[in-house]
Amino acid sequence: MKPLSSLRLLASLCAASICFAAALPAAAQFKEIIWVDDDFPPGANSQVNADNHPHSWVTQGDGNQVFFGKKALQRSGMGVAQDYFSTCDKPLLVCEGDKLFTHIYLTPENPTRAVMLQFHSSGWYHRVFWGDGDAVPFGTPRTTQKVDMGPLPAAGKWVRLEIEAAKLGLTPGMEITGMAFTICDGEVFFDKTGLATTGKEPPHGEARDVVWLDDDFPAGSTPQASGAPAQWVTAADGKVHSGQRALKRTGGGPTQDFFTGATNLTELKRGDVLYAHVFIDPTAKPKAVMLQFNDGVWEHRAIWGDPEGIKWGALNTVSRRPLGPLPEAGKWIRLEIPPAKIGLYPGAKLNGMAFTHEGGTVYWDKAGLSNPGPGKK
Repeated sequence: MKPLSSLRLLASLCAASICFAAALPAAAQFKEIIWVDDDFPPGANSQVNADNHPHSWVTQGDGNQVFFGKKALQRSGMGVAQDYFSTCDKPLLVCEGDKLFTHIYLTPENPTRAVMLQFHSSGWYHRVFWGDGDAVPFGTPRTTQKVDMGPLPAAGKWVRLEIEAAKLGLTPGMEITGMAFTICDGEVFFDKTGLATTGKEPPHGEARDVVWLDDDFPAGSTPQASGAPAQWVTAADGKVHSGQRALKRTGGGPTQDFFTGATNLTELKRGDVLYAHVFIDPTAKPKAVMLQFNDGVWEHRAIWGDPEGIKWGALNTVSRRPLGPLPEAGKWIRLEIPPAKIGLYPGAKLNGMAFTHEGGTVYWDKAGLSNPGPGKK
């Protein structure tokens, strides 16, 4: 075998390098969405937890630091202090590979023990911290509720903090509606905060109507009830919306029919809407009606009517989300729930559902999920 000349060897290596480089996947392209800068987002219900000290948006000078725009958010104090909001007019949609970011300046003369960023998506379940995690007693350590990113960044200069959304349990299709800027002791300035997004939204589900309950409980499920056994009635005995039978229940307090372990409940897709049909007896109205969904736990509930009529779950969270007044009595009404309202997102796998009401007589019929398909509402 004849040895290659130096020039030929170099050319061969260069060609191999070019081929190898061409085989590498393209790096993700990010677009920055600035969410918090000079003020909170439009419509934000901003609040503080710092001995009732108001938000402090400061301009450059007199010891104050600004990184971008005209103002930065300054927070100082002893113990845990934070500025936060849980709702706003324009939530952030999480896409595949997205990263959350902020910029901070730690005052060297007034050191903090920890900095935490918290993100609200149907609850405060997504947190990341730098520094002493024990100093901020929120969330369960070593879970997406409290991700440890190591020591505090260097003081005396602006530093960009970044965290992959997926590491906080924020998956494609989820919406971030709020955020908290949290410290323990010292003084910290926050500026230019938002989402570096790939724009790769999860695929929209195809048009479909998946029926879980109609004439009977789903295949493979274990039906249960609070109080008397389930009562299925025909049109001759009561009210029926679809098929041959409807589920009827009368109670003097919280009462329900429910099932778990269903084998035909499908995985949620983007664009899905959960639904059920309800008929309220006009002569025996309940205080409230509720639909509950199980994805391993019964912590996804929507309520209509008196929001305190059924006290399961925490009010105004995904575990008890008010969605309006009691449905009109004397006629069949279709109740619809955007899954995100109760903390369910694309990829969630449901296995159970509960049909609940407080007092009165209620009929339930045809329940499941529907999707209008891409580009439709």
